[in-house]
Amino acid sequence: MRKFIFAFLLITCSVSAQDNEKYKLINASDKFGISSIDILDSYLSPLVYTGVGFRYEHAESKFLLSDNDRFIATGKWFALAGMTLNPQYTGTMTYLGVAYSWGVHYRLPDIYGFRLYGGANVDARYAMKTNDRNVNNPYNMDMATNLNLSGIVQYDIATRKRLMRLNYRIETPVLGCMFVPENGASYYEMFDVGIVKNAFLFSSLHNKTGVSSELSIDIPFKHSEWTFGLGSSNLKYKANNLLFRQNTVFLNVGVKYDLYIFSGMKNRAPANFRNAGL
Repeated sequence: MRKFIFAFLLITCSVSAQDNEKYKLINASDKFGISSIDILDSYLSPLVYTGVGFRYEHAESKFLLSDNDRFIATGKWFALAGMTLNPQYTGTMTYLGVAYSWGVHYRLPDIYGFRLYGGANVDARYAMKTNDRNVNNPYNMDMATNLNLSGIVQYDIATRKRLMRLNYRIETPVLGCMFVPENGASYYEMFDVGIVKNAFLFSSLHNKTGVSSELSIDIPFKHSEWTFGLGSSNLKYKANNLLFRQNTVFLNVGVKYDLYIFSGMKNRAPANFRNAGL
């Protein structure tokens, strides 16, 4: 009888511990969107090229610490592809860019129901621009890494059937490193010959400014949670007697979901989770 009581208490304590165990879920989102693009690249052309592009964004966020819900780590992949025209519609400039950023936000005290987050991230960006009218230098690369300051404001809207969430995000570069070719120098001179001494430059507020922001709303449905957003990005930098600008306005639509990773000997998936093993 005592063995039975001991076994019962052991099972009860084990179940209770499992019920109280906290899991660090990864919240992920995939967003697709369309964007207007204005590009000034004085290395390729003195004219402003305008057009449209398509964008994709994948982001993952989770609590940085198991016992603290104030720090949130976020990693984000971003891609943008677009086609632009000069004011006379006689030339085109294509744009293809990718970026990755990782950072941490800290949850500040709430104010009147608004959740406030402040933080920073580090990013790495690469883009290729081609101009069909520039025979001598038909393409140019954007390469940069930045330390950015960022902030997030959230507010929940309760309706009869669902709880929706408004999100506002803003981000600005503070300092970093960027690649800017010298005025008139060809890529053959810079890379094949090795003349790149003035192409990699320190960037800060004196030669690079920009603001990226987005207002979005998350709407839960029966089996999924969708997000809809409107945002803009404005970037301006100058070096080596060249000026660069890129302005975009975009619309996003996407889906949000939670991830939990099972792996190893101590973190096996429950029996009702099936792993394909690929």
